[in-house]
Amino acid sequence: MGTLTNYIYFAIYDFLWEILHSNFLDKGIDYIVIFFRSKKY
Repeated sequence: MGTLTNYIYFAIYDFLWEILHSNFLDKGIDYIVIFFRSKKY
């Protein structure tokens, strides 16, 4: 369970890091769309 929690935190951290170091309107929106699309599968 601890490993899963660490993975989730890492995924969130990486997600926020990429948004902060890119154009939010350009790349951030794409990430959000990809994220919600991946949730459907």
